[in-house]
Amino acid sequence: MVLSTVPLLAQQGIEPTPMSFPWYLRSQYFIDGWTNTSIWRAALVELVATSLQVYLSGQIRITLMNYQIIQLATYVGIYASLLLAIFIYATAPASGGHLNPTITSSGHLWQEACCWDLGAENVPSHIFRVLLQVLNAVN
Repeated sequence: MVLSTVPLLAQQGIEPTPMSFPWYLRSQYFIDGWTNTSIWRAALVELVATSLQVYLSGQIRITLMNYQIIQLATYVGIYASLLLAIFIYATAPASGGHLNPTITSSGHLWQEACCWDLGAENVPSHIFRVLLQVLNAVN
């Protein structure tokens, strides 16, 4: 796939470099970054944090329902906001605080759209984070 674009670039007078190709055609994304321990650590931090957030949210909801509180939606909004703020604040130093696959994906797409070259570790990091976040959603 990558080799078929090289003659095209040569015809246009462009010297083919790794940055000449779109990010999804660069071979470094398929090789580099997968063995970096910081990517694994960030993804596991998000896995544990999201699991704890879902577990605590369910426990608080069950507790409120056992007390037969009439205004349950009000309390759910308050404790969900507090839990989310606490978990984002707690995970931000280790992983950036992305506990939602939508936020992680939009951040990745924004970085690629703005042509920021963050290296080959960006794609594996995105894949691991989204995969573990979605895995948490299934639980």
